[in-house]
Amino acid sequence: MGRQCFLATVILWKPSKHKAFIDKSEMGYSASELKDILSVETKEPLFNLIRKKRIIRKKSKGIYIYFSVKAEIRKRQEFSRNKYDNKDNKLKASIILFFFT
Repeated sequence: MGRQCFLATVILWKPSKHKAFIDKSEMGYSASELKDILSVETKEPLFNLIRKKRIIRKKSKGIYIYFSVKAEIRKRQEFSRNKYDNKDNKLKASIILFFFT
């Protein structure tokens, strides 16, 4: 395992007050969000964590989002992600209406 993959795996799963990094997320993370936060490549570690069933991956607006495997946490994260995505859609629709009316 390469240095960056090892580092990402350690950071993703380093216990901090008994919660994993993904579990503490308000609305899950995309791979690019994690890469920006951790400053390392996340593709391989994410695949390994999915394979080991330590995180769950779902598509949202064509992008994979990584969520907690804990149902209660995941439901909260998915709700927050959907709310965020809907705000984004409403903003885009408002801008389009403004320019074309």
